[in-house]
Amino acid sequence: MDPVELSVVIPSRERERVLSETLRRLLDQAAGMPVEIVVVYDGPSAERRIATETAVSAEVPLRVAEQEPLGPAAARNRGAGLATGGAVLFLGDDAWPGEGLLDRHLRFHRDHPEPEAALLGRLEPAPPLDSEFVRWLHTGGVQFGYGELEAGEVPPTSFWTANVSVKAGLLRAVGGFDEDFTEAACEDAELGLRLATAGMLLSYDPDALALHYHPTDLPGTLARMRRVGRAYRVLERKAPELPMPSRPGARHRLKATALTPLAAAGLGRRAAWRFLCDEAQREAFWEVEPPPGRALAIGDSLARAEARRLREGG
Repeated sequence: MDPVELSVVIPSRERERVLSETLRRLLDQAAGMPVEIVVVYDGPSAERRIATETAVSAEVPLRVAEQEPLGPAAARNRGAGLATGGAVLFLGDDAWPGEGLLDRHLRFHRDHPEPEAALLGRLEPAPPLDSEFVRWLHTGGVQFGYGELEAGEVPPTSFWTANVSVKAGLLRAVGGFDEDFTEAACEDAELGLRLATAGMLLSYDPDALALHYHPTDLPGTLARMRRVGRAYRVLERKAPELPMPSRPGARHRLKATALTPLAAAGLGRRAAWRFLCDEAQREAFWEVEPPPGRALAIGDSLARAEARRLREGG
């Protein structure tokens, strides 16, 4: 077999059916290519049998490892340590590879052998989950900001590990992911900044597509943004040059009040979603806990109304 050129590293936790589909699509694409797959389970899980059983019959090298539940940063480090390829493609366990994904990452690194070259691929909602709100999460800069990017060089804070590849040597040189980040929040952007300091040039290829099968809604998104807010506490120590969330206060209450009737009239709903996500992050960063039974200390009525409208398909 030809030497491995690209190692696909996937951290996973309790997503058996979704991971199974991700592996099926990867193995179909990788047949005959100098590619290997490394799956790292972040915590013991019954789902491990999926990847283990798949590895027995796979024509592509597929390795499976397991660790204590330490978070995706540690899991990716474990996977990268097992990888043998010259480049590492970090892929989410819920990122189903689109047609030609592996080929586009592989060809990029062949065409750009310099150690600093890295490639960001695109992520869009898997068709069963597509909606205005979910598309906005991928394009609007809250969860991902693909709508703000054009093909070519992009900022290192766009180093989103749902679909990004980097040279293994540069990754090792900067020490990999910082395992102080124990949740799936901010660990990839922080690594992107360190990689950029070491010389990384991150390019964006919108045709290197993966489909994101990750069901969510507004309450789930606000809970995630609270995790991001907590992670920003860690990021503040690691990258103090980045802007941090402002303290929740009167101007945020006024904005929530102003947005409520606009959203009810069907106007400015994306502005309302953005405000609610930012508010959840702000409150978590400043350790502001909402009253019992409320999602937010500020803007809870707006959040409830928007969650209801989204459930009803409005």
